[in-house]
Amino acid sequence: MKHSGCHPTTSTFNTLIKGYGIVGKPEESQRVFDMMGIEGSVRPNLTTYNILVKAWCDQRNLEEAWGVVGKMRAGGVEPDIVTYNTIASAYANNEETWRAEELIVEIQTRVRTSERTWGIIIGGYCREGRLEEALRCVQQMKDAGIVPNVVIFNTLLKGFLDANDMAAVINILGLMEQFGIKPDIVTYSHQLNTFSSLGHMAKCMKVFDKMIEAGIEPDPQVYNILAKGFVRAKQPKKAEDHLLQ
Repeated sequence: MKHSGCHPTTSTFNTLIKGYGIVGKPEESQRVFDMMGIEGSVRPNLTTYNILVKAWCDQRNLEEAWGVVGKMRAGGVEPDIVTYNTIASAYANNEETWRAEELIVEIQTRVRTSERTWGIIIGGYCREGRLEEALRCVQQMKDAGIVPNVVIFNTLLKGFLDANDMAAVINILGLMEQFGIKPDIVTYSHQLNTFSSLGHMAKCMKVFDKMIEAGIEPDPQVYNILAKGFVRAKQPKKAEDHLLQ
């Protein structure tokens, strides 16, 4: 590139840093980043730093990720919500969701959090089986003026369904209604899968009928769930009937 009289731009370096991050080589991402200082005329921007933070976080190296954040500030670039979401996600993936929440609570007076931010934390708590903590975060979202989306509610729903806590499931469906969030096919599929696996086909069909009434077209996965449930219940004819509908 240089031999042809062209000089790499910040965008060029960003692409290289991201590329090494994608293949799991954050050390190489860091090396390319350090080359920017040697070039002199090329300065890292917010995107550069965020790409490098992600490269380290993807390898669960939070110490190096925080080191990059320190360099951001030293270079006069303030971390944004993308920076913090990336670090929060790394904590959640390390089963340290409490650290992710601490971070977000600490920064939310300076940076506006988003649905994605809280989705990371709620998803982390659900994976850890800390369902009440996950549910508590919905209230924190409300307090921050953020409306949970259907993805967040689906995450909660699946967590409580897996725990066989049907009272909480009813509560979550009620919360969805309060927030004006309409269930989607994933919402119904989670319920169908749970009831089907438990052999509760009457409940399963009630959920299926609600889905149809809501105008949601069943997909092949839904029919597979129903078929497996009826086969488990030793009702293969009903399984066949639904598959042939």
